[in-house]
Amino acid sequence: MQITPLNRYKQIQPEERVTLASLHFQNFTVCEIARKLGHAPSTITKELSRNSCYGVYASKSAEACAVKRRMQARTGPKLHKESILFDIVHHLLCIRWSPEQISMTLSATYPKSHEYRVSHETIYNCIYAQPVGELKRDLIKALRQAHNKGVHLSNGQDRRGQIPDMVSFHVRPPEIEDRQFPGHWEGDLIKGEANGSALCTLVERTSRLLMLVKLPKVKPASALNVLQGFTDKARTPYEFGVKVTVATTLKEGLVVGMRSMPGNPWDGHTLDETIEQVSILTNIKPKTVIVDKGYQGVKIEGVEILRSGQRRVTRAMKAMIKRRSAIEPAIGHMKMDGKLSRNPLKGALGDALHAVMCGAGHNMRMLLRKLRLLCAQFGIALQEVLQVISPSQRTNDGGVA
Repeated sequence: MQITPLNRYKQIQPEERVTLASLHFQNFTVCEIARKLGHAPSTITKELSRNSCYGVYASKSAEACAVKRRMQARTGPKLHKESILFDIVHHLLCIRWSPEQISMTLSATYPKSHEYRVSHETIYNCIYAQPVGELKRDLIKALRQAHNKGVHLSNGQDRRGQIPDMVSFHVRPPEIEDRQFPGHWEGDLIKGEANGSALCTLVERTSRLLMLVKLPKVKPASALNVLQGFTDKARTPYEFGVKVTVATTLKEGLVVGMRSMPGNPWDGHTLDETIEQVSILTNIKPKTVIVDKGYQGVKIEGVEILRSGQRRVTRAMKAMIKRRSAIEPAIGHMKMDGKLSRNPLKGALGDALHAVMCGAGHNMRMLLRKLRLLCAQFGIALQEVLQVISPSQRTNDGGVA
């Protein structure tokens, strides 16, 4: 017994729509049209119902309706060449912004699920996968590391510098793992872009004491200079030496309170004064405060306190606690860019003024970044308007002449 396979579904082609329109105009039945074209009757019925205009089926208008429906069903790339978002990303790449900076700035500027929010992976895919020719070369050239192809370290051997005769820390004595005896230190070296900066870390395993040293640019990041940097660090006093509390908004990350705490009190004793300062500066008393584990056991009347690692929380509270970690990079920027780590003012009053000015400077830098992005968007929109207006002006000038 021979089994005939089922016919697979086939879409109606443009030349078949011409025949279909002619047969339908001659009042052929659906089954007769399907038999002549080699399609199922249901396919002919769907074609007539979907692509007829005011009850009349024409091949040209039916083809246009089918193409339009097909384009609507297929979502195009988010960063296509004709979109405003592509112009914004291209402009920021040309002024030496990295894809990560562009993605984070757009996420901070626009709300969630906005069409102008894009991830850095999408930007990299747009650079290496979508464009061709001169546009692709321009986008790759705008990157800080202008590779012709996207390179993954996981593919193949890692070609970064290797230390000759290196001894791994996995072969150290087993008693170090117990952290019972002090005196065992771990060191690390962190290099910046193009070896322009270097940061050395030294951690005592038992007490978790951390020492940080920033090497000057004139010195290469060699073992001798690292040891010399730690020696110089031990001979100098601490730069700021006073605990500072930082309060920021959860959504925007703006600093709404910075206060120095002379005497370096316990973290739990500083929360009440921090909330008082925020209430004075903003004229609003916060109802919810998100803190780290150092504030465990603190209770303030009228204020809900959420701590990192707290149990029995809702999904919304968990998301708020997770977002609290964004304050750590902000503190790092204030220390490095805002000079919070080195106080030029004297006394307790100088400490308080220096902390407030560092917070105000951080807010100003955030506002300037957003204004820079808005100016770039305004410039791109203005350029599009001028391109639309200029041809009409040339036409009017030609008519007058």
